[in-house]
Amino acid sequence: MTFKQLVWKMTKVNKRKYIFYFLCNSFTVMVFFMFSTLFFNDNIMNNPQVQHGMNELLMIPTVALLIFTVFFISYAHSIFIKRRKKEFGLFMTLGMSNRDLIKLICLENIGIALVSIATGLLAGIVFSRLFFLTLMSSVGITDISFYLHWKMFFYTIGIFLIVFIFAISKSLFMMKSSELVKIMKWDRISESKPVKTPFLGVLGIGIILCSMAILYIFTYEKKFYLDQTIFKDIYEWGEGTLFILCTISLFIGLYLAVSRFASFLLKYTKKYPSIYYRRLLSLTSIDYKIKQLKSTFMLIIIMAMVTIFYSTMTLNFYSSAENIVEELPYDVAFVQTETKNIISFDELSETFHNNNHVILEHQLLETFDYFEFHPQWNFMYRYTFMSVESFNQVSETQLHISEGKYIYWISSTTSEENSDYTEGLNFNNGEENISLALQDIVIEPIFDYRFRYYNPDFILVSEADYEMLRNKLDVYTAEVHWLEISGWKKSADAVNELENKLHAKNQLTPKMDEYPLGQLSPYSERELLEPVSKINEYNASRIDGGLLFFISTFLSILFFFATFILVYLNLFTDIEQERIKYRKLYKIGITKKEVKKIVTKELRILFFLAPIIGIILSYLYIITIAQDSGGIMSNPILMINFLSIGGLYLILQTIYYFFAARKFLNEVIN
Repeated sequence: MTFKQLVWKMTKVNKRKYIFYFLCNSFTVMVFFMFSTLFFNDNIMNNPQVQHGMNELLMIPTVALLIFTVFFISYAHSIFIKRRKKEFGLFMTLGMSNRDLIKLICLENIGIALVSIATGLLAGIVFSRLFFLTLMSSVGITDISFYLHWKMFFYTIGIFLIVFIFAISKSLFMMKSSELVKIMKWDRISESKPVKTPFLGVLGIGIILCSMAILYIFTYEKKFYLDQTIFKDIYEWGEGTLFILCTISLFIGLYLAVSRFASFLLKYTKKYPSIYYRRLLSLTSIDYKIKQLKSTFMLIIIMAMVTIFYSTMTLNFYSSAENIVEELPYDVAFVQTETKNIISFDELSETFHNNNHVILEHQLLETFDYFEFHPQWNFMYRYTFMSVESFNQVSETQLHISEGKYIYWISSTTSEENSDYTEGLNFNNGEENISLALQDIVIEPIFDYRFRYYNPDFILVSEADYEMLRNKLDVYTAEVHWLEISGWKKSADAVNELENKLHAKNQLTPKMDEYPLGQLSPYSERELLEPVSKINEYNASRIDGGLLFFISTFLSILFFFATFILVYLNLFTDIEQERIKYRKLYKIGITKKEVKKIVTKELRILFFLAPIIGIILSYLYIITIAQDSGGIMSNPILMINFLSIGGLYLILQTIYYFFAARKFLNEVIN
């Protein structure tokens, strides 16, 4: 019999095993290809409705999907090999060498890989278009077209083959190093080795608690004044480094707890015979199952944690778009210079009136820029001045500045202090030196990153000093139109008309490249001068939040079904061994009712322990991150979103539990 004939006969006899293994691989290829059609679509990242940085935000679900691919394919392959060890052992007893066995495994896996790639890509091409169109329509983007690119095929096939080859290599190594007797008796050999150090489970719990405590404390270091304590060096590491280190230590603690804590409980309950002997069968069975499935438990915990955490945060980002834009102190604002964005109040009123809006309030805030060569940095340095009277018109903070002094105003919560503004200011106009002394530093985000015309650093001076500086220095003046309009949520057409009208006017004047600001700014003229409005920020937040929420929902569904498949595989792969075990228990007097009670209790732990741990850990991460915005109690929407997603996850898990438990009991007992 040739190898081809042998493979064909094995395929026909074990077609259910082959089909399930093929479907797992094909499904993985399809999902990864569907996601790649979004990630490698340049039209999405370059679309003006999508904010800059979306590509970086998509890296999180991309990495999660990649990790899922590695574990899922590897696990599916290990289950497939495990279910066929007896066949391989039989072939070896009939005289097949290790070399022949390796050739056989490689031949059938190459065939499965090729068919999986072909069917996965074909299904991906069909469903990715539906996935793409559904995503675009759900977030309100209509001008991005779907297309296929060679990168989508290259990365999908490449990543799948790398993971697939790794899984096969691991199986081949284990088969080569295993003894024939162990291969033939694999289903009668315990997979868990005796644990000599059950107290490592307690250590794992301690590592988890310490990791989350450190992450919570050092994420909000200002609350605990850590920069003034012995923990100053750790504080200086930065939140990003601590986040990574604490997450790694958390996973280490999780592994120890999952693999050893059940043994610790078993050893501890032995001290209480009344408890131990009444539940001996359940305790030992659960301890064995958890040791046997510790890798599966770890994967389910991580997937549940990522699913709940990421879905909650993206849903909160999507649902709180209105709250974010309400922080803007204006409905519409834009800059008018001596030659750019020149428009009269009558034209402004007409523009909004034509779109059924009324200008309720209109303010003009005057500023000027002074450019001076900076010898230390060897380029033109920009100083932006505003009178304190103009600042007080739009700020809740009412300031007073003495003549000869200034207030350093940082108009962004994310910018750091600039030392050039904190040590006093000195200017020379060729005739005299002008000096100003620092009076105070104020942080108030009025002109934040959305207002590209300005840097976050402003200099506030008294009205007298403002007039003096404007007359004695060579400055470039500008005015900020500050508008409050009726019904800003329906003002998209009006804002768009205003932007187009201003852009048309600007085309008739010299380019800003001829001015110092145009030379220094990294933005184009249109980006510098375009109006900033609540409606545009609202739509952008809804679109970005919608994209992330849709993708996180897609991954959440994927991860949930993955947990379903993982538990299902582990339950029903060894179903014959479970039947044998309970048949032996019948012979020593255990009734069906008692067996059903034991099995039900065991299944509850297998189905709910890992997801509940994942939900608890995701909640700890959420309350840690929520500190920067006042804490979890100050963000009721975040809490509602977490409870909604976590509750839905448990409801679906409960439905799945009843389905699988009923089928498992029928298979084992009946």
